[in-house]
Amino acid sequence: MQRLLGGLLDRVLAVAGALLFALLPMFMLQYTQQLAGRAAELGLQLNSLQRIAQDSGKTLHQYILKFTSNNDPDFMQQGALMEKMSQRFSYLSQAEIDIANASPLAKPFVFLQHLDTDIAKTTLNYFQFGIPFSIEGLAYALAGLGFGCLLFYVLSKIMGLITGLWKKIFFIRSHSITG
Repeated sequence: MQRLLGGLLDRVLAVAGALLFALLPMFMLQYTQQLAGRAAELGLQLNSLQRIAQDSGKTLHQYILKFTSNNDPDFMQQGALMEKMSQRFSYLSQAEIDIANASPLAKPFVFLQHLDTDIAKTTLNYFQFGIPFSIEGLAYALAGLGFGCLLFYVLSKIMGLITGLWKKIFFIRSHSITG
């Protein structure tokens, strides 16, 4: 019975790992779409600010500096907001480029390097399940299969250690009671 359950559990974990990992390319794609949308919207806002700055004969940086160096707290906060928008646009744009240009082997690491928790939460909220039928999807599924098998191996070793300890404790107690 124990062998049957162990054999079933290893297959369940392997298949679960394969399915879970096969979803990762779809999540990364949907995350990248969220990332691109946010970068595009910030780009539109910054282009509007750029035009306003040009109309007054300034660069965007000079225009923002005019606000941040003002003594009025309202203007300073507005300048700080514009500066944060500019920095966020640069960050999101670079993240989008880096993820898009990453090789299939490097993509999960580049993705994790640029992972933004707010965007990830939104992506999870709107995530559409799907398994890509591509070489990349197959590679992730195989990695998940290996992960599931490794997880079963580690869990079975831990359970073996716990069972061995339990037997030793039970053996010592039973001999101390009878002896």
